[in-house]
Amino acid sequence: MMNYHKGLMSPGRLGHQAGLIIFIIIILLPLIYLLVKTGVSPSKEWLPLLLPQGRRLGLLINSITMGVIVSMLGTAVAFLIAALCWRWQQGPRFYIKWLFLLMILVPAYIHSLAWSTAFNQMDFWLLLHNLPGISFSGWWAASLVQLMYLLPVAAGIIMLGFQSLNPILIEAARVSVPDRDVWIRIILPLTYPILKVSTGILFLLTIVDYSVPSLFQVSTYAMEIFAEFSASNNPNRIMALSMPLLLITVPVMIFAVSGLRTTILKPEKFNLVLKNIPAWPQEWQELKIIAGFLLMLQVGVPLLVIVKYTGSINSFLMAMSGSWKEIGFSLKVALLAALFALPPSLSAAKQLLKKSKISNLWWIITTLPLALPAPLVGIALIALWNHSSTNAIYGSMIMPVLACLMRFIPLTVLILAVYIKRINPICLEAADVYQKNELHGLRIFLPSILPGLLAALGLVFALAAGELGATLLVAPAGKATLTMKIYNYLHYGATDTVAGLCAALMLITFLMVMMIVCFNKFWSRNLTGREEKSDAQNY
Repeated sequence: MMNYHKGLMSPGRLGHQAGLIIFIIIILLPLIYLLVKTGVSPSKEWLPLLLPQGRRLGLLINSITMGVIVSMLGTAVAFLIAALCWRWQQGPRFYIKWLFLLMILVPAYIHSLAWSTAFNQMDFWLLLHNLPGISFSGWWAASLVQLMYLLPVAAGIIMLGFQSLNPILIEAARVSVPDRDVWIRIILPLTYPILKVSTGILFLLTIVDYSVPSLFQVSTYAMEIFAEFSASNNPNRIMALSMPLLLITVPVMIFAVSGLRTTILKPEKFNLVLKNIPAWPQEWQELKIIAGFLLMLQVGVPLLVIVKYTGSINSFLMAMSGSWKEIGFSLKVALLAALFALPPSLSAAKQLLKKSKISNLWWIITTLPLALPAPLVGIALIALWNHSSTNAIYGSMIMPVLACLMRFIPLTVLILAVYIKRINPICLEAADVYQKNELHGLRIFLPSILPGLLAALGLVFALAAGELGATLLVAPAGKATLTMKIYNYLHYGATDTVAGLCAALMLITFLMVMMIVCFNKFWSRNLTGREEKSDAQNY
């Protein structure tokens, strides 16, 4: 039998190698340039930056503490929610589960607005009844918002881990021991790799971004990188300042990738039916109630606040009337980033699944951007492209597109790797045998991974539409995304306008995702019909 991974070369060896080169250029070239430039002109003043002291040391410790709290607590809560949603395979609760997972597409600053407004209303009510008020600010407020924002991400990751559980092991265990022991002695150990992934990803997403803490007047180490660049405009100092953070995030990224690789490369995927899923033990009913309550809060608070403060359709249209320029620019950037991400991601995904001596290195390269602070991504792109010979690129919308690609292309690679792994290897081997040339094999390969391509397209579009940390630095003069406008308004308390703009962004993202879902269903139904017709003719 032919090697499975040989079938992955069907788009053509030349196209595959070109895709890998483009992927490496997008991921590594800005960082390599920044590192080389930094190494060429070393300075004694870098030592305090490489070894943070005083205020910067405090910021680093606080950022690490916030990352640990959000990642540990978030993974624990997400495990409970994922376990609860695992049994929701039909009825109204099935749609609630998917609504919760779709909240992944809601940017963090919308959660900031929602939870700030909710706690301010609660504070007003408490003071009105002569009760102690609640000050929703500082580290605890930023941590709570970050936790609620990332809950769907962690729960989605853990639910993927549940799909890899072998039903034979679950059924055998349920015969011998109570369901409580099945959860503790079977499910928890088997899902440990994916729990590592969830913990690591939540830690990285918390520590490398400054957008949520800055809205609550909280300084983080990532914000310090942004502030230093604004003050000195010196990429060399920024690289030195970033090194302490990278010495933390890169090992965490490698730790998370080890669990992710174990999960993705498993030879089989399972889908337990409802009768196979262990029930929650009676003594865990309180946890079940807590999980359901937090799920409803995570979905309900942002939606209710946005709807309430957006008001009528006229108010919504009025908020949008002054932002058509930003909306158009955001749509262009998000769509270009989503489309340009697919070809190099496809080549990189196929490379991930190959067994080679440099396989571990390739996994690290692929996921490296997840460990980079958002300001460092923007600064690296500025250092690379801010030259007289490249002004045409530096002063255009290509810069925010490149920023979104650099930040989110690892996610598209991982999505496509999962879908490629699900293709029946026999189909690829048959295509290798009967294809007229390598490009001819696309007729088998591309339809098989079309759902993955659409999922990657939708995810990058949604994330790029809400990206802030790097876009704020690289957006061309006179141009701003809708996210940048919302972020600026949030500092001035324009709740009604911000709610309308947030509603516009959510509506755009939702419509894009729904279009992809509908097209995917139409394609799957059409493909199934053609297969049934072909089987009937053969019969």
